[in-house]
Amino acid sequence: MAEGIVASAQRRGELRPGTDHALALDLISGPLYWRSVVIRSPKLPKGYLAALTRATTEALKAL
Repeated sequence: MAEGIVASAQRRGELRPGTDHALALDLISGPLYWRSVVIRSPKLPKGYLAALTRATTEALKAL
C-alpha cells in the first residue's frame, strides 16, 4: 500500500522511474518516526510536513 505513494509520484513525473521504493519510504517515514517515538513531540512545527516533503523529494531526485 505505501509503495503506491512512490509509484504515484513516479507516474506524475515527480520521481524518476528507477526510484528505489524501499529507500523512498525510509526517507519519508524516518523523520516522522524520529519525532513521534524518539523526541516524543506532541505537535509538529508549523510547515514541517511541507518542508519534509520538499526535502525528501529533492533527495530522491538526486539519486
